[in-house]
Amino acid sequence: MKKTILLCLAIASISVSINAQTFTTQPNDTVIAYLANNTTGQYKIQQINNTGGTLSLDLVIVENTFPAGWDGMVCIFGSCLGHIPVAGYTASQANLVNTTDTGYVRLTADPLGIGGGGKLRIYVYDVNLPNVGDTLTWIINPVTISIQELSNSFEAKITPNPSKSRTTITSTKLIEKIELYSITGELIRSVGFIKSDKFIINVEELPSGIYIAKVIGEDNKYSTQKLIVN
Repeated sequence: MKKTILLCLAIASISVSINAQTFTTQPNDTVIAYLANNTTGQYKIQQINNTGGTLSLDLVIVENTFPAGWDGMVCIFGSCLGHIPVAGYTASQANLVNTTDTGYVRLTADPLGIGGGGKLRIYVYDVNLPNVGDTLTWIINPVTISIQELSNSFEAKITPNPSKSRTTITSTKLIEKIELYSITGELIRSVGFIKSDKFIINVEELPSGIYIAKVIGEDNKYSTQKLIVN
């Protein structure tokens, strides 16, 4: 009897392990972002088909704590829902026919001057294996740094801004160094010994969001500018 029970448990464990591999979440199942008032952010989480054949994915909204006045929507592979649904809402993605199709759930949000933050949790699962899925989470925090409060000893400009690839920083002073910070104050990148009034910075690998560019000139005087990566 004991051997039979152990065998059943082993088979069940193998079955769950195989089922859990029908799709993979990329880059991961949680997005944490900072969003300023009257700014639109888009955040995508992908589902990679591991079956080698057709995969059908459904989803259900588990939690939505965004303020009622926020603008935004949730888009999935094959359609856009047109709004950020409340808890309990269900939807189906278009079938992923083979490994060339990539499923996704994308959140678009804009606080519209209301401020605050919120969380969205969505359970995505294989239609044929409802107990095998992944809970995707978006945590959107308010911006905690006021650009107006940052010092500007000289004029600097960033164009294009927003940008998704390369952007140019120009200054009325000779640029010695550029530091790029996250909206929470974490130093992301530092480039020194520039000695020019113009510098091109590549932001293609940075996650979408708001950053602070600190342009340092002669005598350690500096100008701070908001940089939006989309």
